[in-house]
Amino acid sequence: MGYGALKMISWGFDLGVRSVYAARIEGGNLSLHCLNTIRIHTHERWEELYAIACWVRDLYPDGPAYIEEPPLAGSRNLQVFLHLAQVSGVVSAAARPSTLVPVSSWKLGTVGRGNATKDLVADWLRARHSGWHAQCGGDQNLIDATCLALYGHVIMGQG
Repeated sequence: MGYGALKMISWGFDLGVRSVYAARIEGGNLSLHCLNTIRIHTHERWEELYAIACWVRDLYPDGPAYIEEPPLAGSRNLQVFLHLAQVSGVVSAAARPSTLVPVSSWKLGTVGRGNATKDLVADWLRARHSGWHAQCGGDQNLIDATCLALYGHVIMGQG
């Protein structure tokens, strides 16, 4: 069964230090959402995290969520990793049920290579789901969120 015939709902969340990119797949439909708290113009980290939690809670009505686990090795420094971990915590708490997924796991489950590059991930989505790739508008964060949602279908036995 191809992904387009799926009736299950799954969400994928790709995280940034001050941003969240979400993809929701239901059947052959993809909806994309993003929040960038830089626009909130706050200097308090708790306000940014609270805004993210409220946004996810308001956005997320149904289906399991698959959230990219912050990679320690990929972070530029420890503070970046800690900020990503904070964002993953608030997204996990706001989107339930949720599962943190290591980068290598969702890449292996979708693209077929746990060490796939960003270009390979984008090329895979373009080849398998050209319309969804086009919807992402070249934004790698939205591409990753879409692949995380597709990974959810693989985990649920629908992919």
